[in-house]
Amino acid sequence: MSTTLTIKRKQNRSSLVIATEKHYMTNLIVLGDQKNKSPKKPIEFLSLISIIGRDDVDVETASSNPCGWKNIELICKNYASNLDLLFAYNDADRRSDGVLFIGRWNDGVVE
Repeated sequence: MSTTLTIKRKQNRSSLVIATEKHYMTNLIVLGDQKNKSPKKPIEFLSLISIIGRDDVDVETASSNPCGWKNIELICKNYASNLDLLFAYNDADRRSDGVLFIGRWNDGVVE
């Protein structure tokens, strides 16, 4: 809420008139209108990043589905060529068993 203060001088008088007016944030409600519940675009895994040995990194087509993981983290949005870097794992105490993916976070939902 905000308040506007208006000061006016009455014609041919030396007194001032002070008026205040309150302004509220207004919620607009349309009866019978339902919110547009557009479907959300799910997370997509495109490539799997495998680390083989100390200096070998292999990138292969992802065969895993996001719904097969308990946890998926968005590490970096737009990591490369509008693709995201994602980390998926099942057990928070065994994150070393997790897998890095290149994919699309989209709306961050899993089907």
